[in-house]
Amino acid sequence: MKLIISILVFICLTSCATTMHGIGRYIASSAPDLSCDDLINAFIPKKGYGLGDIVSENYVDYDNELHVTQFLYGRPGVLNRKLEIDALSFDELQTYLDEKPIPFVRGPDGLKYIIDRHHFSRALYEIRPHLVDKFGDLALDLKISFQEVKIWNVNTTELTPSEFGDVMIDQNLTYLRKGKKMRQFNELPKEIHELKDDYYRGLAWLLRKAGAFEKTDVPFAEFYWGDYLKKKLKIQNKVITKRVIRKAIKAAINQNHKSRELPGFIDRGSLSKDEEERIVKNYVRKLKKKGLLDLVELEEDGAAIPFEE
Repeated sequence: MKLIISILVFICLTSCATTMHGIGRYIASSAPDLSCDDLINAFIPKKGYGLGDIVSENYVDYDNELHVTQFLYGRPGVLNRKLEIDALSFDELQTYLDEKPIPFVRGPDGLKYIIDRHHFSRALYEIRPHLVDKFGDLALDLKISFQEVKIWNVNTTELTPSEFGDVMIDQNLTYLRKGKKMRQFNELPKEIHELKDDYYRGLAWLLRKAGAFEKTDVPFAEFYWGDYLKKKLKIQNKVITKRVIRKAIKAAINQNHKSRELPGFIDRGSLSKDEEERIVKNYVRKLKKKGLLDLVELEEDGAAIPFEE
């Protein structure tokens, strides 16, 4: 079956690249309502990818060939990473970087389309001038690890930009919602510093750190939680406070037809008011113990590493 799929994908890609010659023309003519992109998507298996080799690149210019696959990020996650990084010695930092390879798909333009660790990458970008000052010439020796993601049966570097975008969407390796609308793949910002802060995405990150929902392998899971919180809470003043966090935890731990469908949802059954309050207090204590309740205040007070747009 895999061989058949491989042949069909090859035919589709070849026929598109050669203006529907030979068998490719026959396939397209027998399905006149299908475009080349439709044919490609019809034969690419869902979740058809695996991890490839890990390579290292210089930290000082690691972002030269990066392309993001989302529009937004959550500020608390980035700020927390920056504080973690700043607390490390040079050797500790290099070990830290080695243990966190950034996964990417190579695009037809030769760029690395990172599919995870956007917050990690953003934190590294923001704190780079500080680390250069801190470590001096040693900073030139720091290496960032990348791990290529290979999509089965497809050489992504040989696709057209449109075909590549369709493949990334089909494999759920990009998140295209920005605000109330779904955007196009070709509208994605090209560089890590162009990501925009999303209040609810940051709030969702704090909920996961608290334990309100579980970490999951579902790509962009915290974006789905952020969208849920946006509809459920409708916060006017976009400031993350203890009161807001409590409300968000309650929204996350109580069952309804929307929350049950979210990745990482924990089924706690029907909760009494006392049970709900006990769980909320426990999760708030966890955040406080991890130092995550003070992230916003740290940045406002200038205690965290500053970032200038």
